Amino acid sequence: MIIPHRFPDRLKYLEANGIYNVQMVYFKRDEIGMKCLNRWREQCLEWCYNRLEEGRLGDQKYLDIWPQAYKNVCVLKNEQAGVALWNVEKYKIELKNGRIFIDDVLLVFYHFHMFKFYAGNIYGTGISDYGLNYKTLKIIYEVYVEQLIKVVSRFDLKLRNLNILEMCNMIEKKNFYSYSFFNKFFWNVFLYGFVVLKKILKIGRNSLLKVYPET
Repeated sequence: MIIPHRFPDRLKYLEANGIYNVQMVYFKRDEIGMKCLNRWREQCLEWCYNRLEEGRLGDQKYLDIWPQAYKNVCVLKNEQAGVALWNVEKYKIELKNGRIFIDDVLLVFYHFHMFKFYAGNIYGTGISDYGLNYKTLKIIYEVYVEQLIKVVSRFDLKLRNLNILEMCNMIEKKNFYSYSFFNKFFWNVFLYGFVVLKKILKIGRNSLLKVYPET
């Protein structure tokens, strides 16, 4: 079983990187299933890089030919499974009685592509890379982050701290979020000031170079 990306029209060009996504791939333990799995393993060991080259990209573009190359390949049609940044704009998202619904049907699973969780309950989503608005996805992410916080607390996990430059980079990309409103407010005020100062210094430097060009 394989799951298509289901790109909206504006992102159809991304199919060049793979029609299907390897977020979840299911193999039946029979002759055809094992033949497919073993061949895929060989291909990934031979070549698996994050670049498009000779009809390959990572581990996912190998899947493009599976429906033609192997019998009984199931392409999942349940659109509530495999919802992700690259297709979520196609759907209506609602929270009902503590559960998430996609187009009025219960969400099976969401693929948290590019999600990163740091100390201080700070997280990055990658949403801006796909031209999306966080407000439309807040329902999904805040439910997930709430559960992550419980896991981190229960097992006393140590998360990586972000440095100032990393935070500035996240804010410039509009990819900075915090589960705590006050934490988010403080860092946004502080870091936006830092970003503005950085831009002022850059403008000043460029102005000086025009007056006193480097030799």
